[in-house]
Amino acid sequence: MTCIITWNKDKWPEEKMQALMDRFAAGEEVIERWKIGAHIKFGLGHRVFLSRTGQHTPGLLGAGRIASDARLELDSEDPNKEAWYKDIRFDYLASSPTSVVASHEELGVN
Repeated sequence: MTCIITWNKDKWPEEKMQALMDRFAAGEEVIERWKIGAHIKFGLGHRVFLSRTGQHTPGLLGAGRIASDARLELDSEDPNKEAWYKDIRFDYLASSPTSVVASHEELGVN
């Protein structure tokens, strides 16, 4: 199974995403906790693609695999709520948050 996870710079700073990309470029294994929302049914090893959302340069930024079971934790956006998270092991990340691999337009995504 394959799913798309998203990154929105308005909710997660571009500097944090760039740090993740820099670690990947340096050869580090990059495993990151990711809010999964409706993707709770996807399991260990399932393929994920990372898509940048928002109005500026939306498109694919990376790919990886689910590396943990789902867990309910405090929501990173609202500490008064809980949200579902899984770890993602990235096997590809673009060099910068604005260097999309394929734009949503190229992929036929509106």
